Amino acid sequence: MELQDLTFNKEGDLWVCEFEAAGPFNIKITRANVPGAYGALPGTLSMQQSLTGEDFVPVPLPPAWPLMAKLDFEVPNVPEGMHIRIESGAEVTTCKIAYQS
Repeated sequence: MELQDLTFNKEGDLWVCEFEAAGPFNIKITRANVPGAYGALPGTLSMQQSLTGEDFVPVPLPPAWPLMAKLDFEVPNVPEGMHIRIESGAEVTTCKIAYQS
């Protein structure tokens, strides 16, 4: 399983990453200053998806996850080419993904 780094950029009060998935993946996210870094909403963490890269829809995450500094989870049933957007109110210091074979 080859790990790939994802980069988050600051957009307003959020740290944001967008990428085009190559299929189902596992993701590890490490965040600093949880909750509420840089004046962002405390505990903000969301994942969204879109087939076209527009009109993103939310991917449900367990309610405790926005309050966690370290996450490591599987995102199954993602078709190749799906656009993924992740937003965090806390700075993301590390984010790695590995595609399932």
